[in-house]
Amino acid sequence: MSDQARVDLFDPVESYVRPIRSVLFVDDQFPTYGQGPDHGLKEPERAHALWRACTQRGWLCDIDNSPEWKSPERLKRLASCDLLVLDFHLIGNESGPALSIVRELARSDTPNLVVLYTADSYPDRVLISVAAAARGAASAILAKEIDPDFEELRIEWSISDLVSFFEGRRGWVPTYMAAAKKAGLQADLEVGAALLERELAKAFGAEATEEPQIIDKIRVAENRRWFQCGNLFLTVLSKPEEHDPETEADLLLGGLEEAVRDWAPEWLACLIALSRRAVEVGSFRDDALLPEPALQAGLLRYVHDGDGDEERARRAREIAAHLLSRRFQVAVGDMSGLLLARAKGYEEQADLGKRNAELLFLNAFLCSEAFTRHHLRVGSIFRREDSDDYWVCVTPACDMVPRTRSRDIDPWAFELDPARPMLALRLSVRRGAERALKFAEQGRYLFFRDQSTGGNEIVVAAAFNTATGDPNPQLEQMFAADRALVHEGRVVLQRCIREEESNVVALQAISCVVASQLRAPYAERLAHVVGGHLSRIGVNFLGLPEAAPAAE
Repeated sequence: MSDQARVDLFDPVESYVRPIRSVLFVDDQFPTYGQGPDHGLKEPERAHALWRACTQRGWLCDIDNSPEWKSPERLKRLASCDLLVLDFHLIGNESGPALSIVRELARSDTPNLVVLYTADSYPDRVLISVAAAARGAASAILAKEIDPDFEELRIEWSISDLVSFFEGRRGWVPTYMAAAKKAGLQADLEVGAALLERELAKAFGAEATEEPQIIDKIRVAENRRWFQCGNLFLTVLSKPEEHDPETEADLLLGGLEEAVRDWAPEWLACLIALSRRAVEVGSFRDDALLPEPALQAGLLRYVHDGDGDEERARRAREIAAHLLSRRFQVAVGDMSGLLLARAKGYEEQADLGKRNAELLFLNAFLCSEAFTRHHLRVGSIFRREDSDDYWVCVTPACDMVPRTRSRDIDPWAFELDPARPMLALRLSVRRGAERALKFAEQGRYLFFRDQSTGGNEIVVAAAFNTATGDPNPQLEQMFAADRALVHEGRVVLQRCIREEESNVVALQAISCVVASQLRAPYAERLAHVVGGHLSRIGVNFLGLPEAAPAAE
């Protein structure tokens, strides 16, 4: 495959339109299979032309003219089609059923590609209506009490005001400020946002919800009307006043392609969309995915022998990921070529802030990952609850396995059990990233995302003393409760401190949350630097079980 061909596959039309296999038209004036002209439906020619255009593209085509789509069976039909073409007015001039369908699709776990087809004279307002239906209105803000003088404000919100509000921008502020000034009121932006939420609910029918969906992208300009909200991409296309069914089908499907291309999702989103093709290959016999019977039995044994339900679940996820990776091997080869071609056109960020953010996220991706184990191990980063005091475990993995200790081999660990002795490296959080990025290649800093907070902020922490040439690790001896098992993301640790009154060293119990996990090479390097030996990092193998003692 040439580089040019690979780059072309990043065209979102190739990722989202070309893979379409099935289309569902929902229009109250389209006849379904088995309905004839005696049903009084007005647009059989249009329906037939659209059906023929779809079949010429190799797509399966279905038609439904029912306005009721709330039953589980009908909602399943929506989720089963690759493309939904939806009439905005399903009962005369009533848009409620279409908006109800959009609400369901916006909260779906599956991707949904929708063309909303309308003869409405104001298609811009149609787009705002369906975007408001997808998003919803924040119930907490709707319930907020505001000054009655603001309640009486009559603000003429423009389409651009509403679009900026959807996008989280402040383009609506001048309109609000001008209206407040004209009424002699002291403007408050929180009140302005509340008025906008009420506008969406009152004028556009947005339903109250505790957590409104995020409108990721929206466009109302140059005769292009579309938005993307989670797994929903919807474009609004106008029906021509004088239509020719033979050409209208191409205009509709061509309009979909133009909207998707204008959407221009990130290259990684296109790559993921392309990967869905690889999942669909294979059937009852799948040599690429199914291992030989002996290995299948061994994998079940590996899951069964896990210490506790959490570890068994982790091992099951590990096996599933490994087996699915076999399915993706061919796709990975193609994708790597696509990524290589795109990388050739990469340009260094000129903006310092964007460049630093790029490097922060890249370094965090390279050196850390989400914690998935059921116990602390080498490279596990944890944080004292309700603080930003971080440590990373540097005890070799084999010493952290939550198994019963032998009195003869490790008498101290045997006597401490179920407490687990553990060496931890104290981390020093850095507020500024500039120095850490400048010296990132010296291995003094760690970059990770604290999964316990659920945020996207990258934590930068010094793992060693950065003021000297030697590592000078800040090591602490700790004791983990319950064999270092992690319960709902938390673990109890005891650390040595000096009591001020008695001047005696004692153990202090602290509750910690697991923040992240260093990838193996980085975790092993830390363990080596602080004195761990390569052979003691710990690798998983399974051996024959010990024979049960003979019955007397």
